[in-house]
Amino acid sequence: MQIPFRSYIKRETLVTIRNLLRSIYINLIPSSPMAAVTDSPSDSDPPQFDPSKPSAPISYPIKTLDDLASRSYFNSFHFPFNRTSVALPAASVELADRPRILVCHDMAGGYLDDKWIQGGENADAYAIWQWYLMDIFVYFSHNLVTLPPPCWTNAAHKHGVKVLGTFILEWDEGKIIAKELFSTKESAHMYADRLTELAVSLGFDGWLINMEVGLEAEKIPFLKEFVGHLAETMHSSMQGSQVIWYDSVTVDGDLSWQDQLNKKNKPFFDLCDGIFVNYTWKEDYPKLSGVVAEERRFDVYMGIDVFGRGTFGGGQWNTNVALDVLKESNVSAAIFAPGWVYETNQPPDFQTAQNRWWSLVESSWGVLQNYPQTLPFYSNFDQGHGYHYAVDGTNVLTHPWNNISSQSFQPLLEFPEENSKFEVIMDFNGDSYSGGGNVRFRGTFDEEEDNGYFRARLFHGKIALGDSPIHVSYSTKSNGKSTSSIGLSFDLSMENEETISLLLVSRGSNLINMEKFSSRFDKVIMPRRVYSSEASPDWFIQESIILPQFAWSSTLTGIHAVCYDSRPGNSVQSKFDASLGHIAIKTTTTTTTDENSGFPGPDCWLVEGECIEWGEEWKELSVKLKWSLKEGNNNNDVLMMMSKYNIYVEKRQNEEEAVVEYVGLAEIGAYYVSGLSVPSGTRVVKFIVQACGMDGSCQKIDDSPSFEIRVRSNFTPPSSSSLKSFSSSVQSMTTMLFNLRGAPAFSPLNVSSASVNSLAPAATHHGISFYKRENVFLVCASKGGGGGGFGSGNRPISGVVFEPFEEVKKELMLVPTVPQDSLARHKFLADSEAAINEQINVEYNVSYVYHAMFAYFDRDNIALKGLARFCKESSEEERHHAERFMEYQNKRGGKVKLLSILMPLSEFDHAEKGDALYAMELALSLEKLTNEKLLNLHAVAKKNNDVQLTEFVETEFLEEQVESIKKIAEYVAQLRRVGKGHGVWHFDQMLLEEEVVV
Repeated sequence: MQIPFRSYIKRETLVTIRNLLRSIYINLIPSSPMAAVTDSPSDSDPPQFDPSKPSAPISYPIKTLDDLASRSYFNSFHFPFNRTSVALPAASVELADRPRILVCHDMAGGYLDDKWIQGGENADAYAIWQWYLMDIFVYFSHNLVTLPPPCWTNAAHKHGVKVLGTFILEWDEGKIIAKELFSTKESAHMYADRLTELAVSLGFDGWLINMEVGLEAEKIPFLKEFVGHLAETMHSSMQGSQVIWYDSVTVDGDLSWQDQLNKKNKPFFDLCDGIFVNYTWKEDYPKLSGVVAEERRFDVYMGIDVFGRGTFGGGQWNTNVALDVLKESNVSAAIFAPGWVYETNQPPDFQTAQNRWWSLVESSWGVLQNYPQTLPFYSNFDQGHGYHYAVDGTNVLTHPWNNISSQSFQPLLEFPEENSKFEVIMDFNGDSYSGGGNVRFRGTFDEEEDNGYFRARLFHGKIALGDSPIHVSYSTKSNGKSTSSIGLSFDLSMENEETISLLLVSRGSNLINMEKFSSRFDKVIMPRRVYSSEASPDWFIQESIILPQFAWSSTLTGIHAVCYDSRPGNSVQSKFDASLGHIAIKTTTTTTTDENSGFPGPDCWLVEGECIEWGEEWKELSVKLKWSLKEGNNNNDVLMMMSKYNIYVEKRQNEEEAVVEYVGLAEIGAYYVSGLSVPSGTRVVKFIVQACGMDGSCQKIDDSPSFEIRVRSNFTPPSSSSLKSFSSSVQSMTTMLFNLRGAPAFSPLNVSSASVNSLAPAATHHGISFYKRENVFLVCASKGGGGGGFGSGNRPISGVVFEPFEEVKKELMLVPTVPQDSLARHKFLADSEAAINEQINVEYNVSYVYHAMFAYFDRDNIALKGLARFCKESSEEERHHAERFMEYQNKRGGKVKLLSILMPLSEFDHAEKGDALYAMELALSLEKLTNEKLLNLHAVAKKNNDVQLTEFVETEFLEEQVESIKKIAEYVAQLRRVGKGHGVWHFDQMLLEEEVVV
């Protein structure tokens, strides 16, 4: 009953009920604050998620201010996987000057298949493919900081749609957070900087700010600082970025939804790029809001709740009623929760209902996005889910899957009414040429009524064609009727605004067809080459060339599929059933038989394996694969032409040819293989990385780069006779160890008695029990006589669990065999390595700010040379610190990973404090921040019992940092005394004369 009930309750009622129930629940459970949202742990609960540990990459939100402030997200194992791989096209950087549509994706229904970055196994997972009907996509949830999963950003960017994350304060927790967030101007700026850094680093385009908490009046100035600073830093860091305010709290601090743009929320609107107006507006509110917005009326996004909770027109299947009003009012629309179709299981099925609902949007507002806009252009019509997956006609995956990142350019299919005699559908069940689906055309057309063919819209393009030949290839398949043919028609707009149409006919077309079409199209072009797929002979690839004289100085504006019967003669009625597998358009004449000439060879790539972990008895393998082009291989130009990577695995047991299995799809230069099954007897596991071009071509597997992992042979325990002869020696050794009254001569194996107790001893002799655990032979000494080990009630002798067969080999086994791994690394854990990299980033950021301050004070109209010198030397010192940490990282066998650096301020003047005091107070806060980060690094080293790192931080940095804080604190005190006048010049002269050491 939850979902229908949701459709009739207003937002204000829901908020009141929610807060009341939450208060009751918290009072009933007097424990930690998290008890209200988290079940108590039990033996059956999965282990707590640790983002620093390797696991299947996921997208996850930031839930606390502490996590946001500490930048802990950037140390996560999952961070690099969450970065988008598809940049927003240059033509889409600036929003169109017209009414726009913003779509806000509500996750209240819990459909979270998209959190699995590398894809999941739910073929019916929620997705959107009508990108041509929107301008902005907001990923929304009720977490503090909602980060859009990269799959949504990749798909949206491909189609020219911007993507925003969400920052929200709500409920009682939101009020607590607001007190800290808006405590000072500096605090508001700092958290805004953190949000900017997240968006820039992950590659999405901005934020929706939703402050659904009441605020004290004195907090409003800091809230304005937060919004304004976030917009300013986003704009300076990312061209075309957006910060949009949600209609919630007013300038008086009241939580009061206005349902329009007015004086109570316009001050926030003035600070950012737009307002998302609450969805319970009246019919005249859009026009009134447009008047208030003046020339920014398109930045007013009037909300429409698809669930229909108090929204104008009722939402649901009447969503177009509200859209029509907004279109007439010449303002923009914000559609909230289009997942209503999915959550409420609208009949007859999600695919059909989704297409029908979005057709309401198109009928009201028309097509908003045009593509293709550049060449090469490729689409296999993949929606990002399916029941199989094909590469060049070969099914490489035969079970259900989903991954929105794999969405190709989506066709603008028109879906006719139920009684139409011809239908166009996405077919996920039939064989595909590429990806997980194809476009299927079926029905009946009449020779006289329909001119003997059916024309279906595919794409609205905007490609300027030059003087080069245009190469077009596409794949077709007839379903049970060999004479069903599919051609392509191109609409070209000429410089004189004349429109011409070209038809590329399919194989088997005869003179009668040519004559029929020549009277209806300006030019009919026969295919240059037709061939069938080797892996799937039912698929035929048609290749045609459009010569420059047909497309000179024109713009490609439309692509249609033309369905016709290729039989000679005329038929009164023709039944048709055929599929279109892919379309590729480019300016070269390269064919699919020699595509691999454009891919770098395997020797040009560097493929690495990290975080290699084996499961029990070497039967499961987990590894992080990384690859990149080596230096000198034209990295940027070549990598820009790569759209994705197919990952395969080959498990070899002998020298005979092994079977290659498909593993998954990677959008970035990394992929995490989790729990790969490795059959017994496997000697080598070989991973193959197949690069795929923007034009749909794929590198040949034999020419693709790879990475091999050798499997250690299974351990064979010694025979019983060997155990007996060895046991007396072990018993003597045990006695000797305990007579020493000190540490045992052998390093004890870190195995608890409970874990060993679960094992059955392979043999027992003279109180010494022999166990086999994970291919390691364990020897355990115990008190008490005969017969068993821990399981027999004997008490183990503490400290005498060791590996006599493996102890000498232990360090040898840890020596890396992979050339890219450090040989010097020893007792250096991953989180220590990550903490050092974070500290390097801190030092560089602080150095960057100091350098900006130097540039400011060195200006001719500022001319405070002492402060300029102080800031320059401070910048150099911080950079030197970063280099010392880099040298130490390399010394310990770690890898230096440089993170992004935020753009600092360029102006340091302050109305009350003046520039000198303001800059010096900023310097003091920077030094304190650096000290705090050093202490965090020291804590990590101490936790890991890393004595070398602990000593390095203590002796090289901490004392120096305390001295710097003391010195700059004195400068701040002095500047506060002298004020903003002539005393600043004297202070500056003092800095010029003294030796500055920071």
